[in-house]
Amino acid sequence: MMTIQIPSLATASVTRLTVAIQVDQVGGFVGPNFKNARLPIAIAYSDGRVMSQKNTTGPVKEMYLGHVKSSELLRQTSLFLTAIKEPNGGWGMPGVADVPSTVVSVTVNGVKHTSSVYALGFTSKTMSANSLAARSTLTKTISALIKLSGTQSLYTPSKFEVWPLWIGTKTIGVGMANPAAVFCISQNGTLLPASQIPTPPTPLPDSSVNFCHRSDGTYMEEWTYFRQASRSGVVWPANVPSLTSSCTVVAAKSFLPLLRKAGSKQWLFPSGGMTAITWRPILPLEIGCKR
Repeated sequence: MMTIQIPSLATASVTRLTVAIQVDQVGGFVGPNFKNARLPIAIAYSDGRVMSQKNTTGPVKEMYLGHVKSSELLRQTSLFLTAIKEPNGGWGMPGVADVPSTVVSVTVNGVKHTSSVYALGFTSKTMSANSLAARSTLTKTISALIKLSGTQSLYTPSKFEVWPLWIGTKTIGVGMANPAAVFCISQNGTLLPASQIPTPPTPLPDSSVNFCHRSDGTYMEEWTYFRQASRSGVVWPANVPSLTSSCTVVAAKSFLPLLRKAGSKQWLFPSGGMTAITWRPILPLEIGCKR
């Protein structure tokens, strides 16, 4: 049984910035890049800042930002400490699969209290009255915190985490000298010498000429394919560090305008690789690429 320590006014007097309340979703049947780019559902800091996800279909992932007084933060902390207490008989298990769990953490006087509830938004006829009531209370408590973040102001990050979607966590052509070859591989193609394709050209080119076996099953000389297909990509600008690993930190000031302009297009990198990217603003107290 979790021991509840109700916060007092002394709790709010801490000058060091900390996370007071954090609501996350974890797990579920989603790809690794989606998991990397997840933002907290809501988060409240000891200085009174409250943030929540901005639900958008646009290219930029953002957080709404509001501010509350210390008395309201203490009230929210107390409400969450009560709401995350596991009910008698447990939270119950809805009859659904591959759904995220909601994880809520509340920190009081340096002690973190955490509760995880699978498929919070789902219920089942087999659940007890205690489970249903506790789930309803937690859902309402989270909704109230989200409401405090408002819908007018947005959090302005100083940095973003960026991941390439090309071939999982591999680097984008680092160490490869041929941009056309890198491009072929980044588009899920396979490089083959001319002699190994089903209908080789006549006469055969020299051994340095490769063909790209593309994902649609067709073959094209690598440089011809590169020149034609790379035109659809957004050229990665020279003033922004190129992605060299599975996660890279970039400055928001230079990167945010590019995100808005590019939308969902793929990005063409100096190495020749072209891929879509996923990104996430780095929140206060987070270390980029090391969360």
